[in-house]
Amino acid sequence: MDILGSIGNYAGSALATAVYGTGVSDRVVGKITSRMLMKMLFSQGWQWAVEIDGLPGADFFCRDITYSDFSIESDPLQIGAGEINVPSRRVTGPLTMTVRDSVDGLVARWFDGAKSKVVNLDGTVNYQWEYSFNVRIYHLLLPGVTLLEKELTVFPSQRGDITIARDAVAQFHSFPLTFTQVSTFINENERSLLDKFSYSL
Repeated sequence: MDILGSIGNYAGSALATAVYGTGVSDRVVGKITSRMLMKMLFSQGWQWAVEIDGLPGADFFCRDITYSDFSIESDPLQIGAGEINVPSRRVTGPLTMTVRDSVDGLVARWFDGAKSKVVNLDGTVNYQWEYSFNVRIYHLLLPGVTLLEKELTVFPSQRGDITIARDAVAQFHSFPLTFTQVSTFINENERSLLDKFSYSL
């Protein structure tokens, strides 16, 4: 997909604002805006897919996913009675997903096995390459057309609370899984994505 072409198509979104300066009535501007909104392909919350290294069919089990990019923290620097915030570090954000499990506990067993590779029973921590893996999140553009939105290198940190009830006849057995990002440094996959979709107006 041509990103520059897409930006060119959507550049007309500023038209309604610019038209106000020409003295055109609010009704005409409203019509222009509504037509543009009807043609705009807004992203919807269900248009995604996920792949997890080591868990075949992860997208089939995953019900929802929440993740964030790194955040930038700062330290205040006092100058007289004023203050300047100086960026000091990047902090990783968590990745959480709610999964439905099979009757034999396939997802729970996979997660517990992956988590056991991080810290041993004697308290020692293994090498990063032994316990980390990649999670790829795709954006669904069209039927059969996907776009890699984010690839995160993570390790498992927590299998959340499991609630089961005898009256939950029509509900799937589900629970949250939490992963921690290994690093805030940009890996080669993220760098290639940034290079591919970088543009200047």
